[in-house]
Amino acid sequence: MKIYLVRHGLTAWNKTGRYAGWSDLPLAAAGIEQAERLSRYFAGRGPFSLYSSDLARAVYTAEIIGRPHGITPVGLPALRELFFGEWEGQTYAELVKTDREALNRWYADPFSHGPPGGETAARLQRRVWAGLKKAAAADHPGDTVVLVSHGGPIRTVIHRCLGLGREKFWEIAVDNGSVSLIKIEKQSYRVVYHNYCAHLL
Repeated sequence: MKIYLVRHGLTAWNKTGRYAGWSDLPLAAAGIEQAERLSRYFAGRGPFSLYSSDLARAVYTAEIIGRPHGITPVGLPALRELFFGEWEGQTYAELVKTDREALNRWYADPFSHGPPGGETAARLQRRVWAGLKKAAAADHPGDTVVLVSHGGPIRTVIHRCLGLGREKFWEIAVDNGSVSLIKIEKQSYRVVYHNYCAHLL
């Protein structure tokens, strides 16, 4: 089975470096263009099942991907971004001034620490992995699944599949509009590639 992990297109908050989390933002014009390019990327990779985080920026990206195939994405709340709690809508630069200690703890070990009132990476990884397994367990045309999600959830999946240490978590890049591919063979999850962006050029 193939599982494609797609990060949604660009939003205004992505451009300014604001932590979006569960804030429900639309795609920016550039994000819509990225979604159109993703649609062309998947044009020759069907048939497939299509799932999406239930947040608007992921849903709209998934709708654009599915449109040429006549596929409507299935909403999967487990694929939501990390909940940033009190940090929703703020930038790293702002938090350095107002909450530096908590920010440093989070970056040093995001699996043990999270934003105030938000989630840890460990909690995020558990719910996203449960959602991925739920999607993978269903019957799929072409034995292929496309999951449209966010940077944090995709990072946790890649991190787990590669068996990396906690200190490597932030080294995993997941750009807007990127595609990562996982193959499941005999209950083994293998990363074929991640953060592929050539289709956006």
